[in-house]
Amino acid sequence: MLEILIGALIICTLIGTVASMFGGSPRSFQELGDITGMSLEEISAKVGAPSSASAMEGGMLYQWISTSSLGGYHYAIAFDETDHAIGYTHQHVS
Repeated sequence: MLEILIGALIICTLIGTVASMFGGSPRSFQELGDITGMSLEEISAKVGAPSSASAMEGGMLYQWISTSSLGGYHYAIAFDETDHAIGYTHQHVS
């Protein structure tokens, strides 16, 4: 039983490591600094493609969401009609 738990922990750690290699980690978002005026293309190049997109008055709301047994994050960024960032509407890391 202990071997199964250790194996599962190793697999979860590897999945988290591989996922962070392709962008989208909380550190990737922190490294963006001030996002005001950055294009969706610039942000996506550093953190990966958004998980979802929703229309909102005057633009779009893009969200980056990741969950795992080791934790997760949720970042939501409002963009104007030209796909330039207005700012974060939500930031959560667990």
